[in-house]
Amino acid sequence: MISPVVFLFCALAACLGTIYALRGGWTSPLKTTIIGLDPQGLGISALAVILAVVFFGPVFGLSIILVVVIHEFGHVA
Repeated sequence: MISPVVFLFCALAACLGTIYALRGGWTSPLKTTIIGLDPQGLGISALAVILAVVFFGPVFGLSIILVVVIHEFGHVA
């Protein structure tokens, strides 16, 4: 059993790691906000769909992709 203090420390470390990993993710090299699809985003999206289908099978892989798309749409709608 993990103590609550250790659990809190791990949660804070995960949050800080996420913040560090996502820093500057929505700005271009010119420091302008990126809106819409760009070639790199389309490539990463296609790769994510292909890997989901390969690892989880066509039905479950596409289901996961659909759930993530619906979830992310909730952030921008």
